[in-house]
Amino acid sequence: MSKKIYCLIKIYDIEEHAKAFINAGEMYCKTLKKFKEIEDGTNRGDRFEGASHWFQAKDIKMSLSISKNDEVLYSIDNVESDMAGPTVLQPTAFDDFNIFCMYAIIIEDFEERYSTEAEKKLLKERINKSIAKQIQIDSRCQYFGDHAVVIFQVERFIKTIISYAKNNNMKICHGLVEYFDDESFTGTLKGIDAIFRKRKSYEFQNEFRFAINTNNKTQQPLIIKVGALNEFAFIGPLKDIIERQKIEI
Repeated sequence: MSKKIYCLIKIYDIEEHAKAFINAGEMYCKTLKKFKEIEDGTNRGDRFEGASHWFQAKDIKMSLSISKNDEVLYSIDNVESDMAGPTVLQPTAFDDFNIFCMYAIIIEDFEERYSTEAEKKLLKERINKSIAKQIQIDSRCQYFGDHAVVIFQVERFIKTIISYAKNNNMKICHGLVEYFDDESFTGTLKGIDAIFRKRKSYEFQNEFRFAINTNNKTQQPLIIKVGALNEFAFIGPLKDIIERQKIEI
């Protein structure tokens, strides 16, 4: 089933930063490597950012041998019980990418039919209940701060960022983060997709992110100003947005 991003929310712990974002389009983008290094549980930091290969113990076989003059003196094969957890490979190629993260309010597309007014009423109630559940912001997001900037014209915002990047010779990709079950998933996350995959413990963040490549190898944060966002965004306390948001058909 297809989905639509209804709005994007950037959460700040400092009100001045939120105002700088909406008034000047100021975006502070840490590198992927910095997110790997943050140690705060499953909040901002994730030491498995950008993992390209994730293999469960049952799917891994490794052999170790010691030889001398082409004669094998000792060899050992691992078994599943020898593995402490999954085998994870993380290329460093994406470490220099600068990341800007946002919370996405996502609503699944729907198509319903009815024959009577009674059926229409029941369908409306059911759909509105489903929408209310989908747009509910997880209270754990309040860890990131008390101030929020809500982007209500998502396509216009994305085009603004892409245009800025193009005009400044930056490569950029964007999209929703997809979450995988790290206890059962085995496989490869190919290419740039690795930046947009995270473990299920981060799923409450409903993340949408921009990944910007400036070919800068200094590991420094990137600060850009794309221009005022006031025409398609508003600012407010995150608590009020969580409590008052409502969408109905």
